[in-house]
Amino acid sequence: MKKLCLIFILLCANSIVYSDGIKIGAWGNYTAVAMGDFNNYMKVVSDSLVTSGYTVDYNKMQNAITGGLDFGYEIFPVLVGIKVGYLNCFPVKFGSKKGLSYDNAQLDMSLISLLGGGSYSLKVAKDISIKIDAYTGLGLSNVSMSDSTASYNAEAKAAGCSFVGDFSIGLEFVVLSGVEFEVNTGYRLAKTARVNITSNKGYSYQIGDPLTDFSGKALEMDFSGVTVGAGINISF
Repeated sequence: MKKLCLIFILLCANSIVYSDGIKIGAWGNYTAVAMGDFNNYMKVVSDSLVTSGYTVDYNKMQNAITGGLDFGYEIFPVLVGIKVGYLNCFPVKFGSKKGLSYDNAQLDMSLISLLGGGSYSLKVAKDISIKIDAYTGLGLSNVSMSDSTASYNAEAKAAGCSFVGDFSIGLEFVVLSGVEFEVNTGYRLAKTARVNITSNKGYSYQIGDPLTDFSGKALEMDFSGVTVGAGINISF
């Protein structure tokens, strides 16, 4: 599935045609990420260690930053194109200690997306438009984790593929001829049902195994959440 995602991304990236009416945008957002499955699992681990007498300190996976580029062909008020994005979650750091026994772990998660869709702009005043975006496509989820104790060190990576939907509404302001500044808010739907181990050193997983909770159930990586951001659009 990972290979299919990469092939899809390469094919779409090579399909851009440059001509009159092209609009290129660069954007960045703050976003929440749901990660309900993962955060519940972390709480179970924490509660279990606390019950055993450990001191535990960790943060939830719930915030991220994302950015990317849009490429589209515009016949005002409609634009059709593709959106390439990269989302990086703030890392989770998990520490536990009991006497001389300790465990320090870190997890990093990211999402690369290639979406197709478009936007509709409605002019509401001179040099000001309301813009509605709707894009769907594929996302490639990546997980990197490490664990360090007094007796061993472990590292592993996992990846998975999923559907992604990105929807937003915002205001677009003309600042120069052919240059617009945009502020927006929206929602991203991106649930990866499972991520499979791609490399491993020290964990009990085998290559190809899904990342699981204590019961053996695959952990869902849910990058869905509300977004707030801004961007610059340039027309040619």
